[in-house]
Amino acid sequence: MWYIALGTVLVIWLVIAGAVNLATAYRYTKASLAGLAGVFVCSAALSQWLARLSLPASSGLARVVVGVVITIPVFILGGTLLVEVWRRFQGGKPDIRQRDTWRDRETECLGTLAEVERELEQLSARQREIEQENRENLDRQWRLRAAVENWEQGGGVARIRATKVQQWKEELAVLSEEGLAAREKALAAEIAVASDPVRREQLEIQKSLSELERLTRVLAQPNRSLDELKHRQASAIARKESLRQELVRIRQEAQEGRRRPGSGRR
Repeated sequence: MWYIALGTVLVIWLVIAGAVNLATAYRYTKASLAGLAGVFVCSAALSQWLARLSLPASSGLARVVVGVVITIPVFILGGTLLVEVWRRFQGGKPDIRQRDTWRDRETECLGTLAEVERELEQLSARQREIEQENRENLDRQWRLRAAVENWEQGGGVARIRATKVQQWKEELAVLSEEGLAAREKALAAEIAVASDPVRREQLEIQKSLSELERLTRVLAQPNRSLDELKHRQASAIARKESLRQELVRIRQEAQEGRRRPGSGRR
């Protein structure tokens, strides 16, 4: 008798699974609910007829109970067949205006996503340029400092040269950016006409110190351009992710909507 018990358990499980699927796996419209109501009425009538046919000598209550028991699986089977046939029949006929709306939204989202990606490429290129400029400034600063230190320590007069370097640094420290640029221009003009090698060397060191002072100020300040660039990149990346999620939602909505005119899967 074990196979009878196993069969009973299997039937009960199939009935429960079918009921859960019918109740949760679809979205229903008024028309599809009316169709299910018709299936239920037909299932109940068929089940009562089968109960009277199979139990002619039983009481009316017994036939009603048996009919109700038969009605449930018959309704679940019939209802599932109805909604699947309905869904497949209606799924090939999506509303044209709704379909165009989905297509327009998808096209607009793709266009905006392409613009954001181009913006990110431009921002990345600009970031590489700024970082390259910073590296060049650091390299230039290091070379200028090395040239000044080599001159300061050479020639056997390191103490005198160190004093001169300190004096020139103090003079340059009080100048503005415009003052430093003007000083470098004047020094370059003097270097061009200087005939004394010692004097030319001193002028070149002063010019190096002026440029070194200017580079030191630039590198000591927060790089606002790079900070702003990184902020814009973070904002663009967030917009890109948001657009990708929106694109996924649009496509899912379109896919579900194409198979949901009457009743469709959730």
